[in-house]
Amino acid sequence: MINNNNLTGTQKIALLIRTVGYNAIVPNLRNLQLDDSIYAQIDNETPDTISKSTALAVLREFNASASLVVGGKRESLLDAIEDMGMNTGNSAKLSRKMHGFKKLQTMSADEIHQLIINEQPLHKAIIMFELPEKVSVEIFSLMTLDEQAKLTMEADKAESPSNQTLSAINGMLEEKLANQSNKSVGNLERIFAFTDGMDEVQLNSYLEKLPEEIASKIRANVLTFTHITEQSEKVLIEILGESSSNDIAQAFCQSSEEILEKMTASLTKTKAQDVTFSIDKTVNKEDKKAISEAQRAIILRAKQLQSDGKIIIVR
Repeated sequence: MINNNNLTGTQKIALLIRTVGYNAIVPNLRNLQLDDSIYAQIDNETPDTISKSTALAVLREFNASASLVVGGKRESLLDAIEDMGMNTGNSAKLSRKMHGFKKLQTMSADEIHQLIINEQPLHKAIIMFELPEKVSVEIFSLMTLDEQAKLTMEADKAESPSNQTLSAINGMLEEKLANQSNKSVGNLERIFAFTDGMDEVQLNSYLEKLPEEIASKIRANVLTFTHITEQSEKVLIEILGESSSNDIAQAFCQSSEEILEKMTASLTKTKAQDVTFSIDKTVNKEDKKAISEAQRAIILRAKQLQSDGKIIIVR
């Protein structure tokens, strides 16, 4: 097997070309618009044949590098070689495309136990054997004695599962996880994002037209500018720290003296002076659209900070 650490970048490209074929690589190389001498060098480095172990090593390195690139959805070359039947043996037992099994790797033992609690003992055993031993041990300890006994008897007489069996169980897991995700984020939860930042007069009118059961849920989750003004000075410092003086002045221009004092206390001395001057001299306090847009900008910043875990919004 070739040591990838001793290969040049050109040699690695050449091996990649030999592994996946010209049809897959040439369009991308053409887009690079390299000098003809570079193409000739790559061609000279391309071997007539390549071993499976070397091909897999090159593809793994390519995938590792590609995973560092920020962008849209990335297809995996290792998925492709599985489709071509190149990756055989124990390493191919659990396909990289089996997202159900992979998702379990990010879950706690208790979450997995709840997910598979109603499955057949044999299926439970197969799932647990595909997980890290530590997690499987934790799941086993969460089972009743009856469940443990049934799982043990099935495991004792069961043969190693075929790829078809693993694929079928993976499909079941993906379906369960998808249904679980859909239940956790319903349509009403999606509405919360629409109502955040809504003008509060408009919001109240909107809520009055809804059944109280729904309106109360929205009230409990919506983030309004009033909520922002009610936060502690420490939280306001984070929210207003990178907001522009103009947005702050426009957003707070109709606030009470108490709220204005709280707001200016959370700003640096220079920024507080700029905001106060703008409120007193330049801001149009009758421009409802500008006020609403400025308040929404601050609300969205607060939501982002909360999403990043930098602040906690107290309602």
